[in-house]
Amino acid sequence: MVVAVGDVVVKAHRAGDAPAVVAARAALAARLPELLAPVALPGADLAPYVAVEGGRAVTVWPRGVPLDREDPDAAPWRGLGGLLARLHRREPEEAGGLAAAGPDRVARSVEALRRTGRDDEDARAVLAAAATLAPWTCGQAPWPSSVHGPVLVHGDVHLGQLVDAGAGLVLLDVDDLGVGVSAWDLARPAAWFLTGLVGEQEWGSLLGGYADAGGPLTTDPRGPWPELEPAARALTVQTAARGLLGRGGLPADDDLPRRLLVEACRRIAAGGSVPGPL
Repeated sequence: MVVAVGDVVVKAHRAGDAPAVVAARAALAARLPELLAPVALPGADLAPYVAVEGGRAVTVWPRGVPLDREDPDAAPWRGLGGLLARLHRREPEEAGGLAAAGPDRVARSVEALRRTGRDDEDARAVLAAAATLAPWTCGQAPWPSSVHGPVLVHGDVHLGQLVDAGAGLVLLDVDDLGVGVSAWDLARPAAWFLTGLVGEQEWGSLLGGYADAGGPLTTDPRGPWPELEPAARALTVQTAARGLLGRGGLPADDDLPRRLLVEACRRIAAGGSVPGPL
């Protein structure tokens, strides 16, 4: 739960997020110029950034200026790419052993959909696609040597995570921050591109900004897709599952984003690409 109060935003973290882990992630964000820094709390239970209320971690953050949702064409895709590249080039030891939580969130979203007992065509398509995912993309196995890691990753990248904190764009939300693979941070935008939710120009700007800033994912002579596609499949399934659950900004009705994502899940379940790079 997030509540804006004057110039700050107060966040009550998920009940399942250990306060000590939230405190470690908040402290890491405070040291990284690519992320929004938390506000120090006098008398914090887990100094200096986390209070604990009812067993849940509570953090406070500056209220940055979000992107203009009424002008999607002005979205800073190239800037986001550069921001991710700089994060990925940092030494993973800076994370102090924190593991990125993104793959675990995929598994939880799929399990939440399964628990609803839905047996309609859309739910069956998403669950069938989930059964084909590479185990490492669901937190069920270590990542393979074929993907680039370990690197510092944000873990839940989308345009809603970008704010202007006064000195340029930074990423907010530390819930998934930690050590992972570089493909994960580009996987959601890649999934949007491959399902038609993001255009070729926007995707090209993101990837160009990432490459120009020395992002490690783009140094492979094969190009980024061999690494990106498994993670993009997983993020497609997660986002579709959350859409059917009415979470993640996708209403649980017959809207275009949901239909595109579910159709992509049908292709994944049938053994096809997502539909594959253009």
